[in-house]
Amino acid sequence: MSRTSTEKYRSHAENLREVGRELGVTAIVEGSVQRAGDKVRIAVQLIDAGSDTHLWAQSYDREMRDVFAVQSDVAGKIASALQLKLQPDEALALAPTNDPAAYDLFLRAEYLANRGSADYDTAVLKQSLVPYRQAIARDPSFALALARLSIVQSTLVWFGAPGIDIRAFTAEAHANAERALGLRPKLADAFIALGYSDYYGRKDYDAALASFATAQRLRPSDAGAMAAAGYVYRRQGRLVDAIRKLEEALEHDPRNTVIASNLANMYMAVRRYGDAEDATRRALAIDPDNATAQLYLAYSIAYRTGDPARALAVLRGNHPSVQLMRVELLRMLRRYPQALAVLEPIPDTPDNFGGQAGASKASYLGTLYEAMGDTARARQSYARAEVETRAGLARAEAAGDRTTLVIEMQNMVDVELGLGRIDAAVRLADRTQSLIEGLGDEYLNLLLSGVNATFYARAGRADQAVRLLDRVLGSPTRRHCCRSSPAGTRSARTRASSHCSRSIPQPAWKIARLESAAGPRGRGDGAASGVSMFGDAGSRGAMKGHRCCIIAALHRSHRRRACWHSMSRYLEAGVPGDATSGVE
Repeated sequence: MSRTSTEKYRSHAENLREVGRELGVTAIVEGSVQRAGDKVRIAVQLIDAGSDTHLWAQSYDREMRDVFAVQSDVAGKIASALQLKLQPDEALALAPTNDPAAYDLFLRAEYLANRGSADYDTAVLKQSLVPYRQAIARDPSFALALARLSIVQSTLVWFGAPGIDIRAFTAEAHANAERALGLRPKLADAFIALGYSDYYGRKDYDAALASFATAQRLRPSDAGAMAAAGYVYRRQGRLVDAIRKLEEALEHDPRNTVIASNLANMYMAVRRYGDAEDATRRALAIDPDNATAQLYLAYSIAYRTGDPARALAVLRGNHPSVQLMRVELLRMLRRYPQALAVLEPIPDTPDNFGGQAGASKASYLGTLYEAMGDTARARQSYARAEVETRAGLARAEAAGDRTTLVIEMQNMVDVELGLGRIDAAVRLADRTQSLIEGLGDEYLNLLLSGVNATFYARAGRADQAVRLLDRVLGSPTRRHCCRSSPAGTRSARTRASSHCSRSIPQPAWKIARLESAAGPRGRGDGAASGVSMFGDAGSRGAMKGHRCCIIAALHRSHRRRACWHSMSRYLEAGVPGDATSGVE
């Protein structure tokens, strides 16, 4: 059982039978630690969860330098009481370091890394680097710390975190994983780190799956290795396999909110919105501050009901990603002054805006001012967004980060459209599409292609939008969302509408009807929008279908905020299309 599942019970649990039932275990270790200077008193007891009776108990009065000897002794006594056999290299039996100060630093880093992973918060993830490195500096043979540092470095590379050297972090993450394996060749965490280095850093999915499989052979109940394989399956477009693996992981680590949130994401990808809502509520019951679970709960409700107001009502807290979700929902509800009031206090930092985090804050402002009819301030905001986005493009190109480069290019397309430079926007969208197809990521290809379809639609290039949607709907991953096109000679527009009339839930059609009346900017000029978006007023019915197809295409990726911003610019009153995140 992982620490993430047991963390809720750090204080004394009143009902151990209930704890055992929630965790799915038959025995519980309960203890306390009192520290005074270099002295420590540890009291440990093993309790039968079914009968609430003691199986074993002991107290230890030791110096801090002996704490790992106590850990090994406790592991042996518990194994004996439960008639288990511990493998020599198991975590409980083998001290990760002999330096208590290094271990204390490691635990501090673990807290930050877990918090950052749960919220997809690159700023917090970066904070964990310092104590990890300090722990390794104190004990260069600290293999577990090297492995966990490697995972954080790979994660920051994957998110294109601002302020890091992508190439250097990719190389260092791989080197740290290899170094951990050199120190402890049978350490499952080292193979997980190597797998993430191949997955996040090198995009070598086969090598990553091999490392995750080795980790699971070494530690068969390791939920982290199971979940990691599920994340790779998602990138390969194997959504059913991904769900199966994440469900298996959650069975082994039932209170892991990161896994629960990612499983909710996958349920949404196959339109199991009720299951997604259940998974996010389960995660929030464990960790009410989990920003990612907050977002996914709102998405699942919006998809299931077609009601942005209901999605808005469930959001809690002031994490920047949650606040930006509020901005988008309020904009869909055409409550522009409220959206502006929520947006303005959000810190304009690289971890909150730009790159893979989504559009620049200036672009958000431009969208709102434009919707409010304040053309002058909208143009000023877009002009500022242009400067910021071009700088982001230059950084991504210099770093050699292709994914962030494509997303920044799409941010630039959004700015060009906001400034009315339609031809330039279309040319740039064409360039991004050729790059998207070279990323080697089925999941991301689907998402970003859908974003480009919204750009073509906003630019009035209906045929390009529909052709791209047809390609998206014909992708291997598409079969989990939209059915195949019926045979016949109908137009591309009619085929796209037919795809979605059978596969998109009724609430999405309800939203599409609301959006058709609102117009592309939510200004109530629906008749005009029918002409400007798709070239002729007679395409209004098909237009609703196309927009539903865009919803279907966009709701598949953990990179929710970038996608959300691009799509909601087009669907002012539409169903949220997911963007960031995720860790995975």
